[in-house]
Amino acid sequence: MLSSDNLRWAWQRVKANKGAPGIDGVTIAEFPAYARTYWPAIKEQLMDGRYQPQPVRWVEIPKPGGGNAYQAIHKVQAEVRGGRRIAVDIDLAKFFDTVNHDMLMGLLARSIGDKAYLRGWTAYYGISQYYRPIPELKEWIRRRIRMCYWKQWRWPRTKIKHLVALGVNLITAIKHAVSSHSYWHMARTPALQQALNNAWLKAQGLVSIRDLWIKAQGYSAKKGNFVSEPTR
Repeated sequence: MLSSDNLRWAWQRVKANKGAPGIDGVTIAEFPAYARTYWPAIKEQLMDGRYQPQPVRWVEIPKPGGGNAYQAIHKVQAEVRGGRRIAVDIDLAKFFDTVNHDMLMGLLARSIGDKAYLRGWTAYYGISQYYRPIPELKEWIRRRIRMCYWKQWRWPRTKIKHLVALGVNLITAIKHAVSSHSYWHMARTPALQQALNNAWLKAQGLVSIRDLWIKAQGYSAKKGNFVSEPTR
């Protein structure tokens, strides 16, 4: 992500697009000098996982001539005259209601090699003001990580040792360790939620996409605008 070639390519794309200044007010013309001054510190923060992106500036983009719905109709009519017979209606507002989160996060993990990819994900998708899927996605990530720990422990004796060390009583630890249920099923059991609780996961370095989204939107969690933190 931080390679010189990739950054040079990204800069050329932004420059060619004649992008408007963001919330920091830095223009296209001012950016080269700005980057030379601040890039070393920003790069260090990115490498250490300390970088916090600023809120995204909302910009209304006027369309030439107005009447956008009519332009879309004319475009569809032209495509039909050209021989096309199938139209696909995509509603992005419903995307997170129907997307397969396992597949989505699997694809993200394969395509983004950076360990801090959740921050990168939020920096890109945090522009969306659609909050509804965020708690569900956060819960899924926690469950997925618990599943990975459970799978990593592998042997019953190892599972018992870790569960007891994390506060689960011995009888419950033994029952879970010898269970034939799938890793995914076990990741949502009360014992694993107790052992690998939210505070413990945070201590291991798990960032909260909910908190990142709130910050990207410029909101404050202290204002009571959002529901309380999920316990799962």
